[in-house]
Amino acid sequence: MRYIYFMITVAAFNISCSSNKNVIGKAPNIELLSASSTEVESILEYVRDAYRQDHEFTDQVFILRTEKVRDSLEVIVSLYDVSDFSNCFQASLFPLFGLYKFNAKSVLVYGNDSRKLFKKTGERMRFVLLECKKNKTEMNNGEIPYPPEIFEPIVWIFSGNSNKLTFREQTQFNIIE
Repeated sequence: MRYIYFMITVAAFNISCSSNKNVIGKAPNIELLSASSTEVESILEYVRDAYRQDHEFTDQVFILRTEKVRDSLEVIVSLYDVSDFSNCFQASLFPLFGLYKFNAKSVLVYGNDSRKLFKKTGERMRFVLLECKKNKTEMNNGEIPYPPEIFEPIVWIFSGNSNKLTFREQTQFNIIE
């Protein structure tokens, strides 16, 4: 009985690993955004400056997620290296709201509450880093796959409202999954 349970578990895991997250696909056209709050520039500058204290700031993409928590707005920001986009990079819990440009750097904005900080310009842009690439790990029949890579970048959390966002804490977790 345990053998059957084990085989079902392995089969289910293999099916989930071969889902549409690892298929080849064209990069999506993303809605371009403009900031409707002055707080956007302030928090991105804060994160950039804090990141520069310990790391070189070269090929990074900002990831910004918003969500309403009780009566306030929570904004979580992280920096992902371009190499972190090696596989299909899609948020599973938070919808992609759009793409904002901050000092020639890309800011991927996630979460429906982003309307409080950004407005859509009506223009769209193809963002190549979000193009799904085929998973290069080939497995033979019967092999058990390696566990997924754990990725927990540094994040900066701000809370408040669209007029005033205050730094709350710095921690580590994957902000879009």
